[in-house]
Amino acid sequence: MAYLNVSIPEFYCLARKEFFYNLEKGFGEYEEVMVFGARSRPGRALEFHVMTDAGMQFLGLPVHALCWKPCEAPRLLSVALWDCFGTDIGVTKFDYLEDLRVSFRSEDKTTHKGNYMMTFDWTDNAFSDEPSQRKNAHLIKVDNGTFALQPNNRILWKEASFTIKKPVLDWKVNTHVFSSENDIERSKGDEFFY
Repeated sequence: MAYLNVSIPEFYCLARKEFFYNLEKGFGEYEEVMVFGARSRPGRALEFHVMTDAGMQFLGLPVHALCWKPCEAPRLLSVALWDCFGTDIGVTKFDYLEDLRVSFRSEDKTTHKGNYMMTFDWTDNAFSDEPSQRKNAHLIKVDNGTFALQPNNRILWKEASFTIKKPVLDWKVNTHVFSSENDIERSKGDEFFY
């Protein structure tokens, strides 16, 4: 079953008003919103469900439509490197990563800092099922007022009690599928303890 829509851990923020007017007016203005869900359609940016403080519910806000303080609107590509991979989406707020500081590089090689919020991940599509293409998207509250969705290979994490070494950025993409059941012969007899 595909989960086109998913509930997410709610958060308050601002939405750029022009996105409520088909990018025709409202530039430089903001609407207070509660973000409560996300929608995933292949080949499109992740869309967020929001409720306004006037009781209007809206679907279809990409991450660059959201900010937590008034700021310059970023290009979508600078805050979301990838579109959605399919409709079967899940969201997790990892306890270990909660509010950890991160730094990430945008497509123009600029480094940004912020805090982890939650992770989106996809399954049952050609990209997510191929090890070398596998990616998730971590939602980050960026210090400059924006939000970003970034994959693991664009983020460095700061956990003061553990991440104390300087990273060596020479890792390779994993292209293997690991399966313990395909690695050995299993007993085909009727023995209980095999």
